[in-house]
Amino acid sequence: MTTALDGFLDLAGPGEAWCVTGVRLEPDPTLARGSGALGLPAEEHRRRAVQLERAWLTEAWAPDGRCWELRYGPSGRGDGRLGCVLLARAAGPTPLAARAGAHLLREQLGRLPGSVRRIPLDAGQLMGALRPWKPVGMVEIRPRVHWSAIPRKDAAFPYGLYVDALTAEPVAWEPLWTELTRIDGRFSLGVRLEPLVWRQQDTAMVERLLVEYTALGRPGRFNPATGWQEGAVPFAEEAAVRYARLRQAVDNGHAYRLRTALACADPAALASVAQAAQVLAAAVGGGGGAGAAVVRSVRDPGEHHAAWRAFAHLHDEWLPEVRQQDFPYGLGDFERMLVDRVSVAEASAAFRLPAETGGHLPMFSVFSADPQGGTPARPAGPPPSTAAGLPLPPPGFGGPPEPWQGRTP
Repeated sequence: MTTALDGFLDLAGPGEAWCVTGVRLEPDPTLARGSGALGLPAEEHRRRAVQLERAWLTEAWAPDGRCWELRYGPSGRGDGRLGCVLLARAAGPTPLAARAGAHLLREQLGRLPGSVRRIPLDAGQLMGALRPWKPVGMVEIRPRVHWSAIPRKDAAFPYGLYVDALTAEPVAWEPLWTELTRIDGRFSLGVRLEPLVWRQQDTAMVERLLVEYTALGRPGRFNPATGWQEGAVPFAEEAAVRYARLRQAVDNGHAYRLRTALACADPAALASVAQAAQVLAAAVGGGGGAGAAVVRSVRDPGEHHAAWRAFAHLHDEWLPEVRQQDFPYGLGDFERMLVDRVSVAEASAAFRLPAETGGHLPMFSVFSADPQGGTPARPAGPPPSTAAGLPLPPPGFGGPPEPWQGRTP
């Protein structure tokens, strides 16, 4: 791991290099005041914001190994408010290629919606944002996995599986931000998005499963020798509906691989972290009923280590106990992709930029000055690492990164 004074952090792995850059994000308080003055309802204000964020996610999609991670945590000022950073990581065969890619991502960060102010992070702040402390607890918010045995002799597989889609509506994150401010201790919420390439064989598999589930959702053939006809499989009926929607989503546009994790460093904060995770799951899952999202604790020591290693390097690791959700057999490449995949519309519901709306106390600390246009400059006074409110990296953090086992399929 090497650092530079220009706001980039170089990471190296076996046969590949990465470069990280990022910005601190602050909601523009003038927008909240302006919306109130114009009499805009909160729902309309939110709809407009999500529309702009969704457009940015569409523009930011490119299958070149890049990823984005939005992180929320304490502001670091002791004011009970939140801070937010948006990290970007470029990949390349060499450090030079990765650095060139990171420069392009830095330009993309400059095109974020005007609802947020952007303050560039230096290398020390990037290190502190990546791995600020050692966690004592970690949960992931995942799309719900449904599975069932298929009790039909003509079935091509003994078990069926489908994954709920997250909501594509402009959901309110104010309840989550409020819940995060109540956490008494150090925590970090990370929402990672990586452009997902939908391969031709994946499309073929969706079409095959759609045909199979459609057939299983209807009564089987009548056997005149036994006088018996196998009945329709209710699970297959619902699965056919889901795969038909998935086939349509594949035709309609790009997708992202999503990883949402919430970690804390203090045992006393575990209960409040779990509550905040449930609030987020209810929001992105569309609320009502069982919801399309679930909270899964990372309990296995090996998976906990792998999850935090990935969190600290902006990677993603496959965690069987967390992500398979009690499915009795190991998942292949296609099923793993289904478990992680979201559309751009779903991603925009799970990747909300910080915002303030009228009618409540401010939830985010504001460090930047208020210049006339452009990206705000750093305020005078405290040094950048303190002003940004990011925790300093722990001793020894600048050493070589922990070994990484490679990219999950």
